[in-house]
Amino acid sequence: MSTTFKTLLAQVESQYTLLCRARLRAVYEKPHRKHIPNEPGVYVLYENGDALYVGRTEDIRRRLGEHSLPGSDQYAANLAIAVARRETCSPADYTRETSAGYLLKNNPQFQAAFSQAKARIGRMRVRYTVEPDPDSRYLLVFYTAKELPTRYNTFGEP
Repeated sequence: MSTTFKTLLAQVESQYTLLCRARLRAVYEKPHRKHIPNEPGVYVLYENGDALYVGRTEDIRRRLGEHSLPGSDQYAANLAIAVARRETCSPADYTRETSAGYLLKNNPQFQAAFSQAKARIGRMRVRYTVEPDPDSRYLLVFYTAKELPTRYNTFGEP
């Protein structure tokens, strides 16, 4: 194992502890999101005290907006797609008819669920930690998703 990776592994538990102890904030505080930093990091979205999703980004404020703003498309609002799939029992089985683009274009029930999911994400709470190192962010996301666990991080699991 490389020394760099050993160092990352040694740091991940303390980074996780910092993330879990971070203040729980609203994703959206009217009229803006200025309480969220424009810095790289890892964030955990919570609903009713349950951790639902952990993500990584180059800009925490922008990414939370992409998850929740009404104008976000299926590429930016991938968590909203996952929530809408669960709400409408529309699993991703990688056929044309189950692609997010197809469902958004042809399924009014899915369209409504997607819009509702973005609004729901905007009402969630978030904990975040600023982390400039991309490798540390990747490792922290995986570690956090497995420790909490989060419902919408599957890493290829069914």
